This record gives sequence, structure tokens and C-alpha cells, in this order.
Amino acid sequence: MSLVAFDESGNTGVDLLNQQQRVFVLASSDLSTRESEELLSVVLTHQASEAKFSKLKKSVAGRRRIIKFLKSTAKFADRIKTSFFHKEYMVVTKIVDLIIETMAYRDGIDLYKDGANIATANMHYYCMSTYCGNERTREMYEKFVEMVRFQSISSINNFFYAMRQLHGSCIDKSYRDSLTPILASKEIIQEILESSGKNYLDPAIPAFFQHCAHWGDKFEEHFDVLHDDSKPLFQEKETLELFMSKDLTHQIVGYDRRKYGLPLKANGVFFGNSKKDSRLQVVDLVASSSGYWAHRTAAGETDNDFYNDLEGAGIQKFALNLLWPTPKVTPEELGTDGGYGVNAADYMTEQLAKHRK
Repeated sequence: MSLVAFDESGNTGVDLLNQQQRVFVLASSDLSTRESEELLSVVLTHQASEAKFSKLKKSVAGRRRIIKFLKSTAKFADRIKTSFFHKEYMVVTKIVDLIIETMAYRDGIDLYKDGANIATANMHYYCMSTYCGNERTREMYEKFVEMVRFQSISSINNFFYAMRQLHGSCIDKSYRDSLTPILASKEIIQEILESSGKNYLDPAIPAFFQHCAHWGDKFEEHFDVLHDDSKPLFQEKETLELFMSKDLTHQIVGYDRRKYGLPLKANGVFFGNSKKDSRLQVVDLVASSSGYWAHRTAAGETDNDFYNDLEGAGIQKFALNLLWPTPKVTPEELGTDGGYGVNAADYMTEQLAKHRK
């Protein structure tokens, strides 16, 4: 049976606005122990029994070994996958998913069809700071994160105060009107927040879900999961394993290019220690290298030799999924003109409700 190893980089939990870690990366691989050891042989020395990006990048020689390692992965490119989550943009997508989509659903509109949720997030990401100012936008993001985390009366009031300030400072009437559904959600915000758990803002959960769906489609059979220590996954282990349960009726959910099958074919979640497992060391190096490159891309700090070397080594070749802002808004541009499907959020909410009865 196949085994897939996982590791993360840039995980600041629900602190999505951390300026020192702007991007979350999850890496996974189905390489065997022997194949992993072969790859690691180009970075390990007699003095180091574990290949850790954080140590290697401190020296010129270490950075050279990282680049050599990444170039050596070319023959395994289809067996290593990464997902990139631009965390500030993720805040916007969560505002869309949690608030705007809920308000649209009440009006009989499925915002996930044809990728309207992605288009809406892209529109707000680019227009909000342009028409309402960077300071007001940042304040609203911060108050939204606090509201979802604490769900207290004061955090709710602080968010809607920031939202009114943002709305009032908007210099474009058409865009100002698009903010109205967020303001109007105050009357049902406590009901809305009840659907979000304590890890709702953590990218580790959706990233892991995406990777499991990918490997299940590739193998067309069940596989084992080995993950380096991950607090969010441990906390959500029961929920994740519900969607891996063989008792769950098979269902294709989602629309267009975002479709995937449930239940996931992973055999639960098992945690390991990278110091003792070469497979985890490989995904650590891939995740951390990718995270370094992606953070600098998001921050606009690309005038750096190591950054350019990583790009030259093809760091993007592993990408399975990008949660990243773009100015694209039409279904054709987004690749989401896929017609009918099953609303994944509705289906998963229904299954969770059944499980909790």
C-alpha cells in the first residue's frame, strides 16, 4: 500500500496577517524510504544526520546543497506536490465564504457555481485597498480575524465598526455598494459564526484535504498518511477522518476543475518525527524551500540570489494548488465554467450535522 508523507512551512495558525510568514505551504510525496535517502544524499554531511532547511540556508554551501537537492527531484516531479496559500488573500476568501456567500445563499444564489466566490475575492482584494485605503483595509482584516477567533460581542462590534469606517471611506460608489452585504450580515452574524470552528482560518486543514483528494485520485485506492507533527490536524483529526470513513456514501462534490470525490482514500492521519524518517525530511525541504520563495514573492522581496536560484531550480514545478490573488474574474479566465455539480460546502455541512447528532 502506498504511503504519502506530509510537512508544512509558514504555519502561523489563525494568525493569517503575520508579516514574517506571508505564505503557508504544504508539501506531500509518495517517495519510498530508499528514494528519499537517495535524494537526501546530496544535502546530508557526516556532521548532519537530518536535512533541515532552516540550518542549511544559513551558509553558502548549505544553500548550494538545497539547490542541488531540488534539481535532483526533477525525475520525481509528479510524485511531489505543494500547495501555496497567500494568507492575506485567504482572509478575503474567508470573508467571502463566511459572510458574502451566506448572504447570497439566503437570496437563492450559489456563489460557488462558475467560481463566483473566487471572482468576488479577487475583486475585493484588488479594489478594497484601492478605493478604501490600505490602513482601513488592514484594520478590517485584523478585526475580521479577531471576530472569527473569539466570537465575542466586543470582537463582533469591533469588526462592524471597522467595516462601517471602511464603507464610509470608499471613494467609488459602485464598489461601496458591493460592501453592503457584509454590513447587512450583522443581524445574523452570531448564527454565521457558529458554523466556523476554532481552526476555520487555519490553511493546514483545506490544504491537507486537497492533497488527500489528489493522491486518492492518482492511486485509485486507499493509502497511508504520515504527517510531521501538526497541531491543527491533530485537533481536527476526528472531522478529517469522518470524510475518510468507508461508511460515507461515495459522492463527487464541487464544480468544474474543483471537483473531488468523497470519502477521501486516506487511512486516517498518523504523525511522525522527521529526525527519524527520510520521507518527512524530503517534504520538509520541499515545503520550506517553497515557503521561502513564496514569502519573498508575496512580499515583493525578489532581489535575492538564493530566491533566483530557487526559481531557477523550478521550485514551482510541484504546485498542485495556488490560493493566490489574481485580477481574473470571469469563469473563462478562472477555468470555472464547468456547469453543474454538487455544492461541496453544503454537502460537508450536512454530513457533519449527521455525525454530531
